Amino acid sequence: MKSHHLRKYFFSLILFLFLLLILLFPAQARNGASSGLLLWFNVLLPTLLPFMILSAIIQNLGIVDCICSRLSARTGKNLYFLYPLTLGLLSGLPLGAKLCSEAVRAGQLKPKQGQFLLTICNNSSAMFLMGFVAENQLQQPNLMFHFLLLVPLASFLSALITLFLPPAIPKNIRRNQST
Repeated sequence: MKSHHLRKYFFSLILFLFLLLILLFPAQARNGASSGLLLWFNVLLPTLLPFMILSAIIQNLGIVDCICSRLSARTGKNLYFLYPLTLGLLSGLPLGAKLCSEAVRAGQLKPKQGQFLLTICNNSSAMFLMGFVAENQLQQPNLMFHFLLLVPLASFLSALITLFLPPAIPKNIRRNQST
């Protein structure tokens, strides 16, 4: 049996088990779904939506391109990574991943640079951790700055680890290279 079929059956089995759990424990499933949606609506949406809207406005006005192109011209280095890096560290995923992807599509970053930057920018939101976890859940506002330092530190550590790993090559590209 090919690994593709094995994965397909394994995935189907997992989905069937989840469906079975929902049928066996409907109250817990409903409460969990309700709590998750309320968390998203009351915490994540108000925390991340302003960043996403302002980021789109800043990009559409060409402010990012103007600043990065001027800085790149002065330093002689490609500095287009600064914007996804900064917003990715503050607001985390999905905005960090979105900005990395857009920079690669626009030709501002090479795909390998975008992939490396993604390991840094695609993290838990420092704002979410500071606002929701430190203040609301733990009720320890003094931990806010710890989270502000911990998220970038963990992101940079994971980026350093990826420097020593072989690059991930998608299967369709790998097949084309072997022929």
